[in-house]
Amino acid sequence: MANAAEAYPRTRPQRRESQPDLKVVRGGNRSRQEPTLGFVHTLAFRFFCTVVVFMACMAVVRVGFSAATVSTLMTSQDTTAKIQAAYAAGSDLEVQRSVLASPSRIQAQAEALGMQPATSVSYLDVSGTTDVQKVGAISDTTCSLAAAVSQITAATSTQTASAGE
Repeated sequence: MANAAEAYPRTRPQRRESQPDLKVVRGGNRSRQEPTLGFVHTLAFRFFCTVVVFMACMAVVRVGFSAATVSTLMTSQDTTAKIQAAYAAGSDLEVQRSVLASPSRIQAQAEALGMQPATSVSYLDVSGTTDVQKVGAISDTTCSLAAAVSQITAATSTQTASAGE
């Protein structure tokens, strides 16, 4: 196989006639050069740039705090509105409870259902020892709940009958 270097000729490419010849001219007078900024001017420029960057960062932080404050205020307002709605609902429920629990309304509803006022009223007194002994005797026996209720009712009706005589 032939060498790759042999494929290319080692002759210089010919110049075009249209290009002018360039000459290198060395500078001779250094006093005409642009004056450079001094150390103080460079330091002042760097300080100014640092202050501008710092102020920009502070502005971004301030905007962030303002946005967080607005968000917190809106959340607080929503919570306040929910609390006020809950208070209003509680007040409405108290009014409904007082209307529904009024004795005149209960009496009217009972009469509408065909109920009549009781002829006599009796109360159970469980503070005495005799009643406690009766209840203890009932719980010792193996009877059903209905039997226990009927025994207590019979005991109170006898007490009511004897108190009425």
